[in-house]
Amino acid sequence: MNRNTLLARRRFSTLSLAVMCAGLVSNAPVKAQDAPAKTEASEQTAKLAEMPTLSQPTVRKNLFAFEALADKSRKLRLASLAALAPEDKKEEPAGPKPGEVTITGLLDWYYGVNTKAPGHTPYVTPSGDTINIDNLGRAFDIKDRQPGFSLGELNITRAPGKGLNLGLTATLTIGDTGRLVHATEPGGTANYAALQQLYVTGSPKILGHDLTVDAGVFTTPFGYEVIESSNNDNYSRSFNFALGPYYHAGIRATTVLNPKWSLQAGLVNGWNNIADDNNAKTIYAQLTYKAGTKFTNILGWMGGAEGTGAFGAAVPTAGGGGVTMNLLDWQAILTPTDKLKIVGWFNYGSAAGSIQAAGKVSGNWIGMQGIARYQVTPKFAWAARIEQFEDMPGTGGFAPRLGLGYSNLKSYTFTLEYTVKTLVSRLEWRHDTANQSLFGSAAGAVADQDTIMFGQVFKF
Repeated sequence: MNRNTLLARRRFSTLSLAVMCAGLVSNAPVKAQDAPAKTEASEQTAKLAEMPTLSQPTVRKNLFAFEALADKSRKLRLASLAALAPEDKKEEPAGPKPGEVTITGLLDWYYGVNTKAPGHTPYVTPSGDTINIDNLGRAFDIKDRQPGFSLGELNITRAPGKGLNLGLTATLTIGDTGRLVHATEPGGTANYAALQQLYVTGSPKILGHDLTVDAGVFTTPFGYEVIESSNNDNYSRSFNFALGPYYHAGIRATTVLNPKWSLQAGLVNGWNNIADDNNAKTIYAQLTYKAGTKFTNILGWMGGAEGTGAFGAAVPTAGGGGVTMNLLDWQAILTPTDKLKIVGWFNYGSAAGSIQAAGKVSGNWIGMQGIARYQVTPKFAWAARIEQFEDMPGTGGFAPRLGLGYSNLKSYTFTLEYTVKTLVSRLEWRHDTANQSLFGSAAGAVADQDTIMFGQVFKF
């Protein structure tokens, strides 16, 4: 149907409406002709003749009026449709703006009861600092029957841009966690306890790939659990975490290979040593595969000659010997639904070398654990963890992580979590057991321990 036909139909319809409006017609009557006889047909003809007719100016006037009204209605409909259509807004780039400084932090405290009522066991750091530990085998929840200020943390980050195309990250800490993280630091626990991270970030492009390069002190990429309890599924950390590396000093580069694969590689001093303890370097590589939001697979390897940072005061700094260590770390994180998360974490390590005045270190260790977390409501969640850690000595040496003969540690942990805005509260039960007496009690060393812990983290 062409445009002229549509226009004609519209005018005809408008004209019909005009004819039907009695108020718009002329009052001039039409005279009827005389007829000798009134038949039915003649009566109808007469009635039609008596009906008023429209003058031509009146029809034209009202036709234009109706066309104007129809045009106005059409414009109103188009305006309504335009209002419903989504606006074509320019999307803002994700993340902080160039040169923007972001400050965040947290406060972490806890109170726990160990059913064995252990006393203090002093741990002496390489620099001579003493840390009293009640709950042996624990990473940071070390106190029994007294409140513990675990961690105060301040994170300061600057995005690259605005005259300086380098980013900056600083993580400053106070509390027991800072001292325990640096408990084997060759440069002195007290000297570095307040410094968790300090590094600059650049973004060069090499061989067609955009790189993110960090240089300085940064937390380790190895392991599923991290230093901040609120970023883990349980409040306490596993043996796997406690007996692994916490941080490194050196340089690392990260690149995205494609939408699913990314790669990170680094050259660092070694395990937990800002001040180098043996002038040797450690290298590592970590490959990450991420299939959307449902599955993440991480595989990493690290190897090099380690000293005081990995073993503590048992290995004297500078010339105390060296132990060649290799660590293979694998994590699989599955989130089949928005509420359920399942994690598998496995690592395998080997060590071989000699330590001055201590003897030969030789052997392997294996850490295995599984975690399930379920978000019952937006505020309430529970998490369960089961793990096993084995430390195995080689021929003629002592085991690399605990310095004993064969050790087999297991733990079972169940955590309830309730979150209100930025306050995360957790109630946790944990049972530890070992094949030998590795834990403390009021009566001496024992092979198991149970703790009930309440912890809170306030984020800002």
